[in-house]
Amino acid sequence: MKLYYFGLIVLTCLISCKNFEDEKRQVKEFDEMFNNAQLEALGLALKSFESFLNENFNENSTEKEKIIEFLKSITDTSLYSNWKFSDKLSKEITEKYESSGLRKEYFYYQLEDTIGEKMVEFIGPIDENVNEDSLMNFNVSGQYLKALRNVSNPDSLLISYLDAKDVAGMMSYELITGGLIYSINQYNYNIEIVKRIIMFEIYFDLLRWNSKQIKKFSA
Repeated sequence: MKLYYFGLIVLTCLISCKNFEDEKRQVKEFDEMFNNAQLEALGLALKSFESFLNENFNENSTEKEKIIEFLKSITDTSLYSNWKFSDKLSKEITEKYESSGLRKEYFYYQLEDTIGEKMVEFIGPIDENVNEDSLMNFNVSGQYLKALRNVSNPDSLLISYLDAKDVAGMMSYELITGGLIYSINQYNYNIEIVKRIIMFEIYFDLLRWNSKQIKKFSA
């Protein structure tokens, strides 16, 4: 009997180690699709997100629990003004997100290919009456989708997400968060890949929003 339980323990450890190695490989496969400047912006955003979760959600909760609470609350925009941000870091990440070209790997603005970088300046700071969101187009050929497709052994949820992005492009937070919460709770999917999806789908937007608030109230 003791030998039986010892075998179970060894098997559990082997499975855990294999899962850990698989998750590390998946992260490497995702990250290798971006250049160094883009990875720097992504890395800063991930570190910022960790601090953001610790500042705004129950300190006794696990990282996964904090992420789930964040995903549940992101659709309530009235909470944004109560959240604590690092204003300096928000500005730095937003600038690197833009200057590295990482934003364009996820979405681009209408006619941006024609107008170039000045399109961003025209849409945002100059004409505040323009609904910026309405001018965003998802980049179906960008490195973001390529990076996710580069991840080996994707589960059915990731495959479904990729299919949905191909069809729908930019998606509402409601659609995105439901699938992410389900993948964390039911599938225990690689949390590092989940966090990278959150960066592109939600967190970069949130930092851009905070940077605009800083500019608005400092004017």
